Amino acid sequence: MGRLFLLLFGIFAFLHFSGAAAMPDIDDSDNPECKDTEKIAEIAVGVKEFNDNGKKAFEAVHGQLTLVQSLLYLVVDKQETLEKRVECSPVGANVSNELQLLRQVSILTREKTDLAERAQESNKCCSEQVPQKDVEIKQLKEKVAKVTQEKTESEEHYEEELEKVKLALEKWENATSDELKKLAEEKHRAEIEALCKLSRTAELTKLSNGKKYAFSYPEHDWELTPADAATKCAEKGLHLATFRDEADLNAVVTAAADRTTYAWRWWVSAKNHGSGENYDVRWHDGSVLERKSPLWRFEGGTKEGCVYFHSGNDRRLNWSECRDHNYYVCELPTECY
Repeated sequence: MGRLFLLLFGIFAFLHFSGAAAMPDIDDSDNPECKDTEKIAEIAVGVKEFNDNGKKAFEAVHGQLTLVQSLLYLVVDKQETLEKRVECSPVGANVSNELQLLRQVSILTREKTDLAERAQESNKCCSEQVPQKDVEIKQLKEKVAKVTQEKTESEEHYEEELEKVKLALEKWENATSDELKKLAEEKHRAEIEALCKLSRTAELTKLSNGKKYAFSYPEHDWELTPADAATKCAEKGLHLATFRDEADLNAVVTAAADRTTYAWRWWVSAKNHGSGENYDVRWHDGSVLERKSPLWRFEGGTKEGCVYFHSGNDRRLNWSECRDHNYYVCELPTECY
């Protein structure tokens, strides 16, 4: 449509300028003052003819342009009508669908070509990078193998060092244990020596069982609890009396009875360490006084309490509450003989 208008405009310009070219030349060189009326009339007639011819040409061209424009409008209208009919008809729909499919095929073909070119470029790039990656993987594998080997060697070295440490620790523990035992023995020996030295100031009596004892005197000593009595004995390097058999018991009971005209209760080192109905009677050194021991006046009971003997007729061990007050018998430690 645009091209047709340009063509018509060119024709109109050609006709206009060709008419202008046909206009007669006016030579006023002979009459510079332009006073010749005939020449003026000829010029006016020529100008009028030129204007008339140009007007007629313009009207003719304008008419042709109007006709062409009408024809173009008619063609466009017909084309749109035909396109609508084609689209509404089954054949037109098929053609339209086919054209759309062809367009899609063309688009997909271009996309396929682009992808193929990209894939070729990518394959070229990857083909260049694969050897490099293989080298890097190989280097990493070598590093892993090296680290694994170092780890194994380190674990072996660690196991060896650990075994050495265990042996050294065991040796040190044994030496420490022996040293502790030695120190404990030396401490016990020093304590015994101190007790024995202290016991030399006590008034001791050797009895028929071969052991030495110190008795509190009912005439001038106050009665004490078992705890206080044990403290009094310790101040002299002694401990409360301990009976291993009936010979010890009989020797001490007889000596205690000879020291007074009355029957008195005398504390010994035995004590029930149990609670409630639990029987756990032990001497000062931790040795057990059995429930059925013949040293008991009655079979050892289960009540909590401390132990004494009576210097009267029963001459056996018996129970008493630990808060009671009685006299006491101290004994020289065996280590001091």
